[in-house]
Amino acid sequence: MVTMVKHGPYRFYSFSFLLGLAGILSFPAAGWGGDLAAIDDRAGGVTVAVNNGIPAEESPASFMPPPNAYSLIVQQLRRYQAIAESGGWPEIPADILLKNGDRHEEVPILRRRLAVAGALTGEIKESAVFDEELKHAVINFQQSHGLKADGVIGPLTVRELNVPVEARAQQILVNLERLRWIYSNLSDRYIYVNIADYTLAVIEDNRPVLSMKVVVGKPYWDTPVISSRMTTLIINPSWNIPESIVAEELLPHIQRDPVYLAKQNISVIKGWKENSEVVDPDAVNWLKLTANGMPYHFQQQPGPLNPLGRIKFMFANKFNVYLHDTPAKGLFDKGTRAFSHGCIRIEKPFELARYLLQGGAGPGQVDLDQVLAEGNERIIDLARPIDIHVVYLTAWPDEEGRVQFRDDIYGRDAKLLLVLRENSPDSADHPPTQGESAFP
Repeated sequence: MVTMVKHGPYRFYSFSFLLGLAGILSFPAAGWGGDLAAIDDRAGGVTVAVNNGIPAEESPASFMPPPNAYSLIVQQLRRYQAIAESGGWPEIPADILLKNGDRHEEVPILRRRLAVAGALTGEIKESAVFDEELKHAVINFQQSHGLKADGVIGPLTVRELNVPVEARAQQILVNLERLRWIYSNLSDRYIYVNIADYTLAVIEDNRPVLSMKVVVGKPYWDTPVISSRMTTLIINPSWNIPESIVAEELLPHIQRDPVYLAKQNISVIKGWKENSEVVDPDAVNWLKLTANGMPYHFQQQPGPLNPLGRIKFMFANKFNVYLHDTPAKGLFDKGTRAFSHGCIRIEKPFELARYLLQGGAGPGQVDLDQVLAEGNERIIDLARPIDIHVVYLTAWPDEEGRVQFRDDIYGRDAKLLLVLRENSPDSADHPPTQGESAFP
């Protein structure tokens, strides 16, 4: 029998049901050819909930699940069950602000909360003073939740502290299923992007050799889950502007500013053939045109204004998504990095390109600096193509065994849990009713 539990704004399933599902999700044998995106495709979801936290400096050990991640996170699910059975963890007042040196009656409660989470070890003091030891425990908690690791208790940290243990268990469960699919597809060398963590790592023999921040899709432009193979670099890329962006952003700019195209180094082209005619934008009455039936396509030439930056990294996928450089470097300093139209902007494009070009590309060595300096678009086929996995994990164990949690920026966790619930043997015991929701 599936039991629903309510806690404030949260609704969640009972632990008996969650652990039953965890037992059903068996880890597939190595080499099993599953589709990495299959489950998240079924779950769907494009609504984005923005996380205003700012992550600490990412360490590869924190954002890349270890090879035994599946068994580690099953252990954590059982640990969370024990926490729930012992009464859960205490809540912290939502309006509290605390830092090192403060004295407050809630400090002992904060210590107990952090101890239950595993962020504070050793003897739990009853002192009301926020001391250096507690500051380091807060930093540990913030690092494992993708927050700015400043050791200060503020609204974002309190929000994460007050998520019920049952809700965290549901988060772990849906990511058990995702880990199951991810680890059925891994080779010895691959690029790993976690959308929810805004990070990329290059992995060799289970160890990261390069890591960086990324910018992913914003609301209604969410970055999809992809498993593919990177084969090509484009140096000094031009940008063929998608029709959706033309309709929603470019055409209104042109109609307001007659010289906008010239200022942005954008060409107007009639047709899509290789030798299609380039049109003089001054000869077009833009005010009479609408997005429907637009007879032109638009191409931004290589240069400092091009949103693809200096390098584009290509891999086959049905979404026309790729990695690329960006002139908007300041976005990598933000905690929430969901700003793109679905493609993935990377923090260290030149480092990644040099790594991929090691050992030569095509008939001879490629001098990346020289090609960049020439300024002309050039396509380079990689001598050693590399697998790429774009995943969506909101909970995973790090190498120390603690769970890393991230915000469900696209609202996919709830939908995936519903898919799992509907396909569980117990689903007939609790048929869904119209309007029922198990989630916040």
